[in-house]
Amino acid sequence: MPQKTQEEQPQNNASKDKGASATDILFFEKWLSQLGEKKATDIHLTVGNVPMLRIDGKITPLMDEEILTAERIETIVEHLLNEEELDQLSKNKQLIISRTLKKVMRFRIHFSYSRGFLVLSLRHLSSETRSLKELGVP
Repeated sequence: MPQKTQEEQPQNNASKDKGASATDILFFEKWLSQLGEKKATDIHLTVGNVPMLRIDGKITPLMDEEILTAERIETIVEHLLNEEELDQLSKNKQLIISRTLKKVMRFRIHFSYSRGFLVLSLRHLSSETRSLKELGVP
């Protein structure tokens, strides 16, 4: 299936964000902060579940958060993608991009559909360089 990786920042234009809820974006920013604080590697957003973090290889639900709705996830997706990327997602039913969020956190973001709803999986790409020994390379 076609994939596309782009290095550019999302474009915030008023026409695209017309239905976006500032509250939804604030929640998303809070989850990104929690990912950093808890040293998680991933955040998973799926309709019908609370946001999930992957910490030390284990999925951990953020139980203090509300269950995600399709509308909240769509708002987040519209915030993250420009119009061309939204068109590609609609056409191909999946999209993979690289993006810097919160000015310092680099992510690989996979957008796809599950049971007819948008799903997001964000992998935090550490800026820390690990040694070959730490990576398990002989």
